[in-house]
Parts: sequence; C-alpha cells; structure tokens
Amino acid sequence: MFIRILFIILTLSFCNNAGADTIVLKNGRRIEVEKAWEDGGQIKGSVYGATIGYPKDQVKNIVREKKNQNDAKEMLEFDIWTLGIDIDDMMRVAERNDIPLRKEGLIGTNKHFHSSVRKYAQSATQFYYDCELMGRWAKVKLNFTPTSKQLSKITVHWWGLNANNRNQFKGEIEEMLIKKYSAPKHRYKENHLFVRTEWEVYKTGTVSMRSSSSTLDVEYSDKKFANQEKAEIQDIQGDKKGRYQSKDSGKF
Repeated sequence: MFIRILFIILTLSFCNNAGADTIVLKNGRRIEVEKAWEDGGQIKGSVYGATIGYPKDQVKNIVREKKNQNDAKEMLEFDIWTLGIDIDDMMRVAERNDIPLRKEGLIGTNKHFHSSVRKYAQSATQFYYDCELMGRWAKVKLNFTPTSKQLSKITVHWWGLNANNRNQFKGEIEEMLIKKYSAPKHRYKENHLFVRTEWEVYKTGTVSMRSSSSTLDVEYSDKKFANQEKAEIQDIQGDKKGRYQSKDSGKF
C-alpha cells in the first residue's frame, strides 16, 4: 500500500513539475525533470531535490528545453564555453572544436580531441587543456558540479611570469577586462602571495583576476552554481556517511 501511494505522489510530482529536461522512455512515457544526465548504466533526473533513475536501455532520448534568451544573455562566457552547460554538451563542443581535453590529474601529449576522454564524463568533475592565449601558454580548467554535471567555473591559468613581464602582462589582461566589464568592484590581498581583483557581472556572476609573482588566473564563476555544487557535495558526503555508519557502527 505504501509503495502504491508513493508511486502516485511521484507521478503527480512529475506531471506538475516545470522541468527543464524531459526523459522520454521507449514505452512513450515522458518524465519532466529539472535536469537529466547519464550516470553509468542509468539516465537520472532531479525532481524537487530528489534523484530518480531509469536503465539506459529503457530510455529513448532526453529532450533538452531551450534556455530563455534572457537567461542565456546573463550567463558568463569565455571563448567557446558558457557557464551552466552540462558535461555532455561540453564534450560535444570540445570535439567540434578539436580541443585536446584531458581529465585533471592526467598528463597527455595529444594535440587534438580524443574520444577516450568521454569515459570520465560521469566520474570526474575537472577537465583541462593547454592552449596559446595572449602570446603565452595557458591552462584552461573546466569545473563541473559533482551530480548534475554543470559547468560551474572556468579558470584560465598562466604560469612562468617573471619580474620583467609580469606587471605588463597583468596590465594588459586587466585593461581588456575593464573594457568589457567596466571598473572592478573589489581589489584586495588574498594573502601575502596573491592579489585578487573582482568584477560583478549580471546578477550573480563574478569575473576575477588573481595574480602572484609568477602566475595569473582569470576565473569565471556564478553564485548559483557555487551553491548548487556545495549542496551536491553535502548530499554525497551524507550518503557516504550513512553507508559507512550502517556498515561499521555494529563493530564498536
């Protein structure tokens, strides 16, 4: 009886949910979710804070709702990347632009996109590639939320600066950012090594420049995704805690 009631409640929730994605099953059923993603052998979706899942062989396809143009205009961008895209879209963009994408922590020599990187799409949250940017080699880092797999932060990292060129290069980058985003909102010493300059963009976005004696980072982030990432990490940690307590608490 309880299972039947729970099924009715969930079904009503699906019918009334103003979702952004739709999971289409092979039997014709359509389930609206806030966000759909692939996880191992399942297609999962988030509905009012809960996660549901269906075997991949039961799913016909996922229909992505087009983002409101006003929302799209208020999303930070760097080069070909837009904050908020999901990891599958990121892989497609990387392949289309022949980006030598790698999982963070792995070192490779490939100069082109390699399909083997796709195997990390659901297990990894950080990817990177090296490219020549503003006359210097830079590392572009893409950070994703751990569960919903949305691009939450973009970091461009230059290294190997020295006293002869550091200030000139920093000034060049800052001048471009001021031209695009106007005067910075904040400038402060993060610690004795780093100085951070911040621009507030749109409603919740932040572009920041972080400099040291030999490095320079430009970071694109948004409070929406930062809060989402924090909540998902807490859920993962809570699940992990529940599993090890259930397994080991009787041993004490």
